[in-house]
Amino acid sequence: MSSLQEQKKDAVTVIHAGWILVYEDGSLKSLKDHDLVIKGDKIEEIIPVRYKGHADVEIDAQNGVALPGFINLHTHADPVLHGTTVDLYPPYDGERDPRIPIDLDTVFLYSVFFPMGNVVCGKLSVEERKALTKLGLMGLVKGGSTTIFEQTSNGAELFAEAAIDLGARVYACDTYHSMDEMPVYDKGKVYYGEHRSAPFAGLEKAIELHKKYDGQADGRIHMALGPHATDTCCPELLRATRAAADKLGCKLTIHVAQSKSEMIHVQEAHGKTPVEYLEENNFLGPDFIGAHGVYANNSDREILKKTGSTIVHCATSFSKGGIPVPLKPFVDAGVNLGVGTDSFSVDYLIELRTAGFIAKVNEEHPWVATARDMLTYGTVNGAKALGRTDIGRLASGAKADVIVVNLNNLQNSPVLDPMRKLVYLSNHNDVETVLIDGRLIVDKGRFITEDEEAVVEKARPAFEKVWRLCEEAGLYSL
Repeated sequence: MSSLQEQKKDAVTVIHAGWILVYEDGSLKSLKDHDLVIKGDKIEEIIPVRYKGHADVEIDAQNGVALPGFINLHTHADPVLHGTTVDLYPPYDGERDPRIPIDLDTVFLYSVFFPMGNVVCGKLSVEERKALTKLGLMGLVKGGSTTIFEQTSNGAELFAEAAIDLGARVYACDTYHSMDEMPVYDKGKVYYGEHRSAPFAGLEKAIELHKKYDGQADGRIHMALGPHATDTCCPELLRATRAAADKLGCKLTIHVAQSKSEMIHVQEAHGKTPVEYLEENNFLGPDFIGAHGVYANNSDREILKKTGSTIVHCATSFSKGGIPVPLKPFVDAGVNLGVGTDSFSVDYLIELRTAGFIAKVNEEHPWVATARDMLTYGTVNGAKALGRTDIGRLASGAKADVIVVNLNNLQNSPVLDPMRKLVYLSNHNDVETVLIDGRLIVDKGRFITEDEEAVVEKARPAFEKVWRLCEEAGLYSL
């Protein structure tokens, strides 16, 4: 099995592509029958004829489309756990707070997701956590994500180390908060704990991880700061995090306006919407990437636009709870909109399709969230959120983060428009090639640096342990 170390850093790789997606004059367009020439970690040229020079690696993609690797702006790399908990927990049927909807998202977050973290915390060995982390990361890369922004409770250091070994490009952060325990849902109401008097241990660890890992692996590893959410973080922690981010020059992320309970709690505690609360504590800005924004209003969107902030759209994660996440209102307001797979899926193409379809239903209009739009949100907009022009597009001098999707399978051929075939009819099984920094990670649909079956088997006992612990705690059952 090949390794990253065995691949030449200055290798010339040529992709003979049926189509190549490029970003020109403010829009994505497809070039037919072009070659993509890569030297080392950068794209050297895109040419309309077959390349005749020396090539260390040649990839036959004449039945496929080469495009920028997707920039996945919000992940929790344990969807193998969370994706199986949909509709396991029945809504409470008794008296309840009428302001809080009984939907699967509310139940999932506060009755399963947060309690699951409380139950599992400290119960997994480092090796078990490593196994789950590697499985989640590999799934994301195989799903087409070459840059991954991970907010984890499983150890950002483990995610960074897994990315170094695998060859992925990541922005990683531990999630932390100021409450003595995470909020829980019981009998129709969400209960919050008290804020600690010195809630900075998580931030201090995040700063140390930044010092240790940021810039490693030829600059592929970036460490960020990611307090959990507006309803679990006090003003002092938000302000201290902003000050640290300014000093370190790193990205900031947080969950914002993701639930009705959060909206109510922040309004009652601070007299503001979650977005206003972040603005008041100087948390927003071009370096800020906010997860979800589901319940943001028009005024909130104006604030996000004014501050140059980014919102990450994660439609699949919320659709499982019956929540149609808004997309067009953010675009119309001029807010930079990226896409993430959150904690439910690793398949970026399916994420784009789901997001586009839900947006069309929301607006009752077929020309909203077109295939070209969704691909732009997942590439160019993602790069903008990270303050980068060297990823998210295929162009001379850009980083060679490239995926090739086969468009010659039963469900996605023949092809007239590769963009529509990508978004509407393709999935992670069609991702045949993944290159990151010019290095081949996935070839012919298989990892060349890892034994996929062995990784699954190594993670299986850890997954079963988590499931058993949660069943014993009464969180859910089969």
